[in-house]
Amino acid sequence: KAAEKAAEKAAEKAAAEKAAGAKAATGSTGGFDWQADILRRLEAAPGGKLDAKRLRKAAVSGAAAALGSSDKEDLRKAYRRSLKGLRHRVSVFDDPATGAEAVELKR
Repeated sequence: KAAEKAAEKAAEKAAAEKAAGAKAATGSTGGFDWQADILRRLEAAPGGKLDAKRLRKAAVSGAAAALGSSDKEDLRKAYRRSLKGLRHRVSVFDDPATGAEAVELKR
């Protein structure tokens, strides 16, 4: 019985390490499609344009709710990486009308 328990504990430990490694590889935001979320929000916006801060806050809040995560800094970093990955689809610029940074779908 002692050998069975030792083998069982070793298997549990190996499974936990494997899960931790998978989480580290994907980051804390592995289950959320940032780019699809950003594009969906921009497509729903009037004129395909949103204030950058408003878009970031909405996307990070949505990801936090979907993932059950409370580490907003990690989520913000993931948002920035995803926005960079969308450079071919969106443009980030200073909006002269508002004086703030805005994100717009490229036409």
